[in-house]
Amino acid sequence: VGSQFYVRNLFYNVPARRKFLEKSTTSTGQIKSEFQRVALCNPQVGFELLMNDQPLYRLPAASLASRIVDVVGRHIKQNLLEVDADTSIVRVTGFVGRPAAAKKSNSSEQYLFVNGRYFRSPYFFKAILKAYEKLIPDACSPSYFLYLTIDPSRIDVNVHPQKTEVKFADEEAVWQIINAAVRETLAKTGAVPLMDFDQTDSVEIPVLTKGAVYREPKAMSNESYNPFRADYASDVSERMPDVDFSGFDAPYDGEMPAGKGVGAEDRYDEMIPSAGFAPTEMEFIPSAGEPVQQRLMDGPAACFSGVTVLGNGYASALYGGKWVVVDLRRARERVLYDNYLLLLTNGSSVSQQLLFPERLAFSENEYALLEENAVDFAALGFDLEFCGGGAVEVKGVPADIPHDTIDRLIYELLQEFAVPVDVQALRREKIAAVMACSGARSMSRTISTEEAESLLGQLCEGGNVSFTPSGKAVMAEITLEEIRNKLG
Repeated sequence: VGSQFYVRNLFYNVPARRKFLEKSTTSTGQIKSEFQRVALCNPQVGFELLMNDQPLYRLPAASLASRIVDVVGRHIKQNLLEVDADTSIVRVTGFVGRPAAAKKSNSSEQYLFVNGRYFRSPYFFKAILKAYEKLIPDACSPSYFLYLTIDPSRIDVNVHPQKTEVKFADEEAVWQIINAAVRETLAKTGAVPLMDFDQTDSVEIPVLTKGAVYREPKAMSNESYNPFRADYASDVSERMPDVDFSGFDAPYDGEMPAGKGVGAEDRYDEMIPSAGFAPTEMEFIPSAGEPVQQRLMDGPAACFSGVTVLGNGYASALYGGKWVVVDLRRARERVLYDNYLLLLTNGSSVSQQLLFPERLAFSENEYALLEENAVDFAALGFDLEFCGGGAVEVKGVPADIPHDTIDRLIYELLQEFAVPVDVQALRREKIAAVMACSGARSMSRTISTEEAESLLGQLCEGGNVSFTPSGKAVMAEITLEEIRNKLG
């Protein structure tokens, strides 16, 4: 049931051309790209893609969100934000990625569709990127899977031989609607501050039409206003109330503005006579300078004692005579970072073999990058078998990594390997940070006192107890002064 497409024996009668194909995976990559586009546009249809009789994709019929996860990978599941905006011009649905998940090279996770057809548009890409302005670094771009539904008479799909470009009659209006729809989605998650969107109403962008009459709003101004004229100060002083300071001990060195004095009965209620009060003096206190992040450094001998689990991933303890609250997940991240950095430096590894190896599919560039850095992956504890055609079989993983995050972790590591660095030690630090973050993410919020004591003991052995690799504070000191302020 359904349709089957077979591509076999290409250039069978042209050996020279066939020999060239064996050295290149360009055709395979193009077929996979086209397969992904069709699969993403038809989530209600099941798809299967095989190469040399080996399955690359087996996609059951599913919802749009599930289809995106099946095609792109499980790493994107937690980063999808739903977009849904219906206007009189176009309807925009689909998903965009969280700002925190934006990457430097992300073209493989950017899709635009109109009326069930994939298309490219640098113009609309700018509309999406504009919505993320100041939310992501300049060199990064977000993931997006946006589906436009529009009157077919308002678009022209015959402007490019490959039909990947589409001409829109209301191009500027569609640009504004896409931008507003993405910003609305980001605002609902709190990513865009100071914006008040009504989630029940649709986004409506008015379109400029011929023959419409638009009134210019009236502007009000005070033509006589001029703060630079000579009599401006005297006019202000005449409007200011006069105050009698004769009943105060504190001397007044300034000159009172000219005007009529007031008697004792006209004085303001807030004026307090000087009887029984000494002259008041003001003391200038200089600024303390820029705020400095708190860092607890009590020497190598300091360690944790009196550990008490507070719940929800936090614990309190005494550290160097100070009472602190520790984020246990961040403490775990710091411990893992130190361990992975040591493994990468020494070239040793601790691998946990999988009972059922997991087969992953990668693009041509990702597969080549994975092969190029196979030694570093082995040092981290990955046992990988390269099967060719973009397929990799994962037989073992680092001991601290949960199995359901393997594909996401490898993808994140590939992003780090893709960025060239001059200093190898800097790359090792970044890789160790990615590994530590992934390992700490799976840590349970429920932890026993014994486990917390063991974790904090390992944290002390590492030497750095203050910050995670990304610079977040591991602990915070609670002072007696803060407690007194709370109790009043």
